Amino acid sequence: MAPSPTRYTYCMTYASAADAMAILSRSAYLILDCEGRTIGCVGGALSILAIGTANASEIFLFDVVALADKNHSSLAPLLQLLRSEEIPKIVWDGRSDALELLLTYDVVLGGVLDLQLAEVISRAAVRGGGRRRLKWLATSYFRKIAAEVHANPSMFDDIHTVIGLDKCLQQCSVAVGQTKDPAVVALHASKGSEVWMERPLQPRLLQYAAHDIQLIGLLYAHFLRVGWIRRGRAAHALLREQSTRYIRVWTSRDQKTLINDLGLGVFVPMDTFTALSEDKEKHDCVSCKRELTQTCFTVRKATGKLQRKRCCRLCEVTARNKRRPIDESWVEIMTE
Repeated sequence: MAPSPTRYTYCMTYASAADAMAILSRSAYLILDCEGRTIGCVGGALSILAIGTANASEIFLFDVVALADKNHSSLAPLLQLLRSEEIPKIVWDGRSDALELLLTYDVVLGGVLDLQLAEVISRAAVRGGGRRRLKWLATSYFRKIAAEVHANPSMFDDIHTVIGLDKCLQQCSVAVGQTKDPAVVALHASKGSEVWMERPLQPRLLQYAAHDIQLIGLLYAHFLRVGWIRRGRAAHALLREQSTRYIRVWTSRDQKTLINDLGLGVFVPMDTFTALSEDKEKHDCVSCKRELTQTCFTVRKATGKLQRKRCCRLCEVTARNKRRPIDESWVEIMTE
């Protein structure tokens, strides 16, 4: 059954974008999602910035192609709202969205609470799934090296897979029976994501973007209701801190493309759950090109010196699982 039409306001002019602020700025929290051409990847481009108020009671679709001037004075209040740490933004996997907003509008997205990350955290913290994590890894993604998962579990510490929005909705029995518009699915199949860059945008695509905001809003309410997101300032502050690290993991489209090529996009990035401080030493992974803390690497003591692998543990195990060559050499860890 197709979902009933979702009401939205389509903002194609700077004046309409400014008018939307009268409503958005008063909301207790915002729901955010982006659509475009292979967003976050090489050749990507932002098309629609979708923002909903609390409970998705009002939804605004900002046409980024029409609102391309990031220095326009009428756009300034919206961009400042996106930067604000004071107003929470609820997202589902905001990594690509945050990157596109940075590259398109020079906006560092602030105040983010990422439901995809919250779902991962809830597995052990709320649903008692911590002990099942290794079994799941061994029987799903790492089934080709299942013996290693069981024999060397510490190698897989802090390695977590993520799931997509549709799968989470199904698992939570939220929006039951509301399937994706088959016409939009067919458009994606025939034209790919380039369809989002065509103008005028087809009404079905606008409806699709608005409906995603509605779904994220329903999922947020469900997470709060069942305790997957814990109430209270301290719990929310911690999740927002972790979400910030999560969505800012990519700083360029080249980096995200590399991560996808390595098959790492289905995992929570290493160090997401690590409370980082400026004085904590970082090391370069020669595979994923990320700077990571020492706990993300295999470490040993040889000839009285501390050494680490040149590749992080996540790159190591995914390469072995995919039977892909990887740098297995060691490098000395310099200590003061």
